[in-house]
Amino acid sequence: MPLPCIAAVGGACYHCYSQPTELIKLQKCSGCHLVAYCNSVCQHANWPTHKRFCRAIAAFETYPFIHSLVPWVGVSTPDALVTQTKERAGYCMLQVGRDLTSNEMELLKLEPRCLYCARTDQLIRIEASLDLSIVLHSLVPCSTCRLSFACETHWELVHAEHTEMMCEGGYDGLPQCVLNQELLEDDEWNAKMLRLEPLPQYCAPLHTYRWIPARVTAAWKSLKDVTWAGKFQSQLESDFPTARGSSSVWLRRMSDILCMPMTVLYALECLNDDLAWKRKDVLTIHVIGAQMKELWNAICFENILHQLPAVKIVEVVLCGVLLESELGDDMRGGPYEINCCPDCMRRGQMRLNKYYDMHYQNLPQQLGARYNPPDLAIAFNSGASEPMYVEAWKLTIAFLVARGIPSVFTTYTHDEAIADSRLLLEAGARLVPGPGPSRNSWGSLLGKRDIGLPRRFYSDNMCLAGGFKGGA
Repeated sequence: MPLPCIAAVGGACYHCYSQPTELIKLQKCSGCHLVAYCNSVCQHANWPTHKRFCRAIAAFETYPFIHSLVPWVGVSTPDALVTQTKERAGYCMLQVGRDLTSNEMELLKLEPRCLYCARTDQLIRIEASLDLSIVLHSLVPCSTCRLSFACETHWELVHAEHTEMMCEGGYDGLPQCVLNQELLEDDEWNAKMLRLEPLPQYCAPLHTYRWIPARVTAAWKSLKDVTWAGKFQSQLESDFPTARGSSSVWLRRMSDILCMPMTVLYALECLNDDLAWKRKDVLTIHVIGAQMKELWNAICFENILHQLPAVKIVEVVLCGVLLESELGDDMRGGPYEINCCPDCMRRGQMRLNKYYDMHYQNLPQQLGARYNPPDLAIAFNSGASEPMYVEAWKLTIAFLVARGIPSVFTTYTHDEAIADSRLLLEAGARLVPGPGPSRNSWGSLLGKRDIGLPRRFYSDNMCLAGGFKGGA
């Protein structure tokens, strides 16, 4: 299972994930000081896989590496913290001679930092070793969530913000402390799912639960000014009686996959002045820049049929160069008819999938006369403004604008949404009021801590960067 957040910050055993009790006392690793163990048995069992990373972290406190960390002391701007974490990860990769494991990346990503001065325990030790006037101390965790930290003298300066003010990337005005508690609940839920008998809806490799709500209405209902809970909570508790009393954590987990078809439906509603699209015999959706998550969870697009009872066929085209390593030779092209629920089959509804491992702007050349513009092209968590991808995305966006293809881009964070929105505008897109740049009301509720930033959260399709139907 994924490394629980509480273990990533040293609050639980790094090997068995046991948390401290009157009988269980945690002891920090004497090398890296990042992880903790509940006993020597767990430490010895974990040492063969931990030792290389442990030594790489410990090396930062030795000469000459110690001087590379000194400029980081007291630096707390978001960009600098992200750079620090990435540089540290790169150094560790060089030292261990391989890519870091997901657990090792989580240790760096969630490494405790003071909410006020951004110092880590290691930076405090380095600073104290170079300046004898500085008192050596350790960060103190929040007594409630145990996932946020501060120097003891700094807690009074950040406590109100931590417990009362809305956190960046959060929702419903929730503060960081509450969002951290949700992370703990989500880890407990995931562990419970893995302990149960295999369930067909649970995707173990991605640790996701693919719930497709049954059809409950005979006609389309607008998604504007509707919440996740308002739309699905009663149905969720009906389908999963064990969710009663803890439906919020279940809803967060279900939203992580369900956000894809729901964002598609919301985008269609925002981009169309009439509702003719909801009565089409064939509704075509092109997922551009598609990756593994869209491929593995394409089953969730059946929910479009459940929300649009008049539509007979939903055709989903997954197109992206990153699919190349995921597609078998027998999967390329299509269409492939995908089995739907008995209710859809009785109503004569069906879903077709097609797969292409290429840049979207090359698809018309590949298909020739078989290429038909979609009702919607959507880029989930596009990363379009990231330096290593931006040039390829500029070509894709230019193609979408020139062809007048209704399109929507989503992102993990608000900053990414602003950057992607600028990219769309620079390409001449005429953005439609509504779908961004703004928070996506149908983005995932399953928050995750952002890399290197102790205050920021992100989630899948959290923001809409923009929607357009052509050029200005």
